[in-house]
Amino acid sequence: MASESELVNQGITPHKWRKFQRILVVIGGIMVHLTLGSIYTYGNIAPYFVSYLKARGSSPNLTYEKASWIFSSSAMLQGLFGFIGGMMEMKIGTRLTILIGCLLVSGGVALTYFTINKGFIYLLLTYGFMFGTGIGISYYIPVGCAMRNVDDRKMELSSISNSIEGSAAQNEKTSENVTTPEEKLPEKNVNNDMTTLQMLKTKTFYHLWLLMFCDNHATILISTFYKAYGQTFIQNDHFLSIVGAFASVSNGIGRVMWGLLADHTSFQIAQMCITTSITCLFSLFNISELGGRAVFFVFVCLIFLSFSGIFSTFPSVAMKYFGSTHYAANFGLLCTALAASNISASFLSQSLYKHIGYHGLFFIAAGLSFIGFILAFLFREPTHTS
Repeated sequence: MASESELVNQGITPHKWRKFQRILVVIGGIMVHLTLGSIYTYGNIAPYFVSYLKARGSSPNLTYEKASWIFSSSAMLQGLFGFIGGMMEMKIGTRLTILIGCLLVSGGVALTYFTINKGFIYLLLTYGFMFGTGIGISYYIPVGCAMRNVDDRKMELSSISNSIEGSAAQNEKTSENVTTPEEKLPEKNVNNDMTTLQMLKTKTFYHLWLLMFCDNHATILISTFYKAYGQTFIQNDHFLSIVGAFASVSNGIGRVMWGLLADHTSFQIAQMCITTSITCLFSLFNISELGGRAVFFVFVCLIFLSFSGIFSTFPSVAMKYFGSTHYAANFGLLCTALAASNISASFLSQSLYKHIGYHGLFFIAAGLSFIGFILAFLFREPTHTS
């Protein structure tokens, strides 16, 4: 890297160089998350997985409910390995950790070319376990890098990053809790820089964990079953694929929208709005059968727009209350709630679908979101003294 004097001689001030570095951090995060965000394409390709495995005879009794374990396992391991990825970053550095994670993601997809011809279990190992492990290791680290390097005057850059990638609006004005090497942390944040053990001793961690657990059931059920449910009354695969594409766009837009709302109001208000929206939409989702394609399209996009707020508000509140030094490890541990909710949602869908159908599963998601609303209503910003 060029020295400060060399940069000045080239007409580049240290301030401009730091600004350029911050932009590169955001661009790098976009490129990484464009790959990792492919996890949300599962709902669109799941019917093809099921029909292909049935046609080849390798898994003749495979159902959509059983196939949901592919998405659930990848999302579950994303939550479990988030903490491990944070520890790896502290030991071997940011770049190598992200490289290992992305290699596992790409390797899992590449090996699926072979495993899909072997049977469901082999497909689960590559597109579920291997894919999810790679996402977990590398998903949260670019977020932490962005929030540590992008100051509050670069909020528009973080919004662009998250809207393109559709991952999380983490780089919001919460970066006011972040410092550059040339700046000093505000006094109120010095005491917030917790280790993982310190975080586990706080009530805030468990309150946020339960809230994330309740919220994420809606994410799993809609991401896994929106196309399978749509096929019960819409016989147009091309249209359902278009719905998935627009849902992904809604996912990206929503992350910025909810992040901005939390930034200008509070985490509590944003979460209350998110959970209210999810509760209402899932409770009324069956209306789409009466309204046809247009109503189904609107509902799916609105649901994706709503649940995206889960991933845009939690990263920032985690850094705000637990600090930036151990952010990747701390937030990764918080995201074990995602792993637990994935296991729960998979068991619910596989054991209850035959008895209550899609409508029943959607009402369960609505009920859990309502519990999330209560948890959000009861949430109080902690006061740190040490």
